[in-house]
Amino acid sequence: MTYKEFIENKIDIAPLSGIDVDEKEINSALKPHQRVSVLWALRGGRRGIFARFGLGKTVMQLEWCRILQKHEGGRALIVMPLNVLPEFRADAADILGMAPPPYCRTMAVK
Repeated sequence: MTYKEFIENKIDIAPLSGIDVDEKEINSALKPHQRVSVLWALRGGRRGIFARFGLGKTVMQLEWCRILQKHEGGRALIVMPLNVLPEFRADAADILGMAPPPYCRTMAVK
């Protein structure tokens, strides 16, 4: 066995643990790179989207949460600094046409 084969045998591919969704379910406001990122995250399950500044992570997170809630139910939580909340609310309303996400101050369910 070569060293390369030894290393390749150590590679552990994460299993798919997400949901399959039709690409038509993705909001048409998303750009192509955002659409494939959301689909990739939904299908994979435990994945993070580590996109560079300006590529639309906010919109991707909101759309990912919307679709996941639609298919699985429950609630979604996005943890962020308070000064980022206006951007999330603006993107939800202006780009995705969603209701602005609420700001949670306590653990109480509304």
